[in-house]
Amino acid sequence: MTLKGEFFASIKNAWNERNGGDPSLTLGVTVILRMTKMLRVTVILRVEETLRVTEMLKLKDMLRSNVHH
Repeated sequence: MTLKGEFFASIKNAWNERNGGDPSLTLGVTVILRMTKMLRVTVILRVEETLRVTEMLKLKDMLRSNVHH
């Protein structure tokens, strides 16, 4: 098991102990955590991609204006 897997397993075990072990609730929380993490990663990648494109366009404009001057 990976370190990340162990981390999630320990959280799940702690959650089960505290909440009398309701598996559906735990599953729901796990799914929500995974989805928010995936969403966050996607958003970050999108933002980076947008910034990269913007930078490239700026460079193109700079090069274009340098050529004309």
